[in-house]
Amino acid sequence: MTRCLIPLMLIVVILAVSTNGANEGVTERPEKVPWWETTSMDLDRDGIHDAIERADGRWFDIFIDYDHDPDEADLARLEALGVEVYYVDHGIDLVTSYRVPREVIDDIARLPHVVLVEEQGWLVACLDTAAPAVKARKSDEYSPRTAWELGYTGENVD
Repeated sequence: MTRCLIPLMLIVVILAVSTNGANEGVTERPEKVPWWETTSMDLDRDGIHDAIERADGRWFDIFIDYDHDPDEADLARLEALGVEVYYVDHGIDLVTSYRVPREVIDDIARLPHVVLVEEQGWLVACLDTAAPAVKARKSDEYSPRTAWELGYTGENVD
């Protein structure tokens, strides 16, 4: 244990000495860059998820990301484009919509305060491994003890 701590302590001391005074004269933190300016989902920075631009789909399930909490004016602009709002997430500043025609997505991206139109990922349940592994169904590949044999029943679980 001591052999591990000594090199670690030496590194800490070297870093402390080498950075001593490195921040002299700095009085404020640099501004934080908004996530949409650095995301890898939109490398050409046109406000549209690159996966949408590469796809040949005629419609998409989308998240519409805003630079602020979407308000009634934002929702009215979407409605004017014929976009049905399914859900507004005030915690992460986005609107969810389904089956949006591809030709409308460019118009959405140009709306005020929209920072990115994202394609929603598809969730595919692959229970061919999970179900037998937890013994939700019979399997000779995994431990013969089932969740029920271990006392797990799901009771009092929300």
